[in-house]
Amino acid sequence: MADRLWSYPELKHVTVNQYNSSSEELAQQVNKIYHRGENIRSAEDIDKIKRGKTIFNKNQRL
Repeated sequence: MADRLWSYPELKHVTVNQYNSSSEELAQQVNKIYHRGENIRSAEDIDKIKRGKTIFNKNQRL
């Protein structure tokens, strides 16, 4: 299956909580809240978001 696009609420949740939780915990939270508990997002997906530019950190130097 191709990579699924991220929704605004998902990105916001990851960005806000990235320093409070591990990638595994964030993946579980996102899946529970936005995907009815299905394993849509993985820890690797969360790490990609943390490393990449998003609408929330587009003006910051990474």
